[in-house]
Amino acid sequence: MLHLKRRFGKGATIAAASAAVIIAGTGIAVASASGPDITTATTIRLDIHGGSSTFVNVRHQPKPGVGDEIIVSQPVFSAAHPAQRVGHGWVTVIFVGGDVTQDHATLVFKQGQVDLAGIQASNPFHLAVTGGTGRFQNARGQATVRLLPGKGNRARVTLSLLP
Repeated sequence: MLHLKRRFGKGATIAAASAAVIIAGTGIAVASASGPDITTATTIRLDIHGGSSTFVNVRHQPKPGVGDEIIVSQPVFSAAHPAQRVGHGWVTVIFVGGDVTQDHATLVFKQGQVDLAGIQASNPFHLAVTGGTGRFQNARGQATVRLLPGKGNRARVTLSLLP
């Protein structure tokens, strides 16, 4: 993943890392959920790092501002088995003012997809599970995202799914 901190400042790094975390949020869920959908409360812990990102400079200014975007594509890994890739995610991070972003993520796994959305204004932060498909067709709940220091826009996600 690009080192966004050098290019865009702290806010962009946080946004990209959170996007990565969001993406990671459901990878393990696919591996650990049983049945055609979520039938009981399920907690899934994920790690995310690496991938790629693109900055969309809508305003054509040297620093990110309201309306600019970062689009992130990252692999999702199991926190329990860090070498096990469990899915992939795509995140759109839109700058809405100051260090606040509006984040939307689609996490794609072999058995279905999970959609997350919300505002990032701190570390850690929470995103809503807004829906899913396949094994996650009735999922709801929230993801707690903690951005981690280091290279590769690392993040740890705890996904709390409810039926």
